[in-house]
Amino acid sequence: MLCDPFDDTVGFERFCNVLAWFGPIQPVDEFLGRIKELLSRPYFHGFLSLAKGTNLVKAFYDSLKTKTTVYLYRFSNTDMGGFVLTHVDKDGDIHHKKIQRTLEGGFHCDDPKLAFPDIKNLHDAFTQI
Repeated sequence: MLCDPFDDTVGFERFCNVLAWFGPIQPVDEFLGRIKELLSRPYFHGFLSLAKGTNLVKAFYDSLKTKTTVYLYRFSNTDMGGFVLTHVDKDGDIHHKKIQRTLEGGFHCDDPKLAFPDIKNLHDAFTQI
């Protein structure tokens, strides 16, 4: 996650992104716990392009016999510390929602007043809609 995809060096921008996604770095065990928690989630796909995320959710949606909402989360390629929720609704329409950090360290999607302490809680709320 820290290394450049083409070699084994840790770049400054990648390091800053990891801090923005999972920070603060202290205490270290909590920082590492946040990384482990998110990376263990089946709906999180890490570094994907917009096109690849769209293709994955659409292909999975098309393979289902019963149409239901299909979603994945990925790191944002444009907003430092941000994530993107890509989902196909029950009608087959594809949506992309930016997820950003709050000043308090939580996350919000669209409405900054509706914030969650972590991606798991945001995801749980999203799946109840």
